[in-house]
Amino acid sequence: MDQEKKKHYRLKIEEYMTRAEKVKTWVNQMKQEGKYHEQIKIEENTCGFEYSRVFGPYLDETVAEVWVDDAYIRSFHQVIQCKG
Repeated sequence: MDQEKKKHYRLKIEEYMTRAEKVKTWVNQMKQEGKYHEQIKIEENTCGFEYSRVFGPYLDETVAEVWVDDAYIRSFHQVIQCKG
């Protein structure tokens, strides 16, 4: 590979890394301000998504509330044990 291509790729990598650091800083700031949310998609017929696994990483002294938007949260199939 010639030197010009190497230089071009190196500059692009530096640009992407700088952008990634800016995004990381922005997300951390939004989390601190309570303006960040994350959507967790759980595929149909999957198991092992107990509350501690889903919410655990976010529970600390700053958490005031957690909203669960699930039309079937009280349905029988939501509380039966997974087999497998």
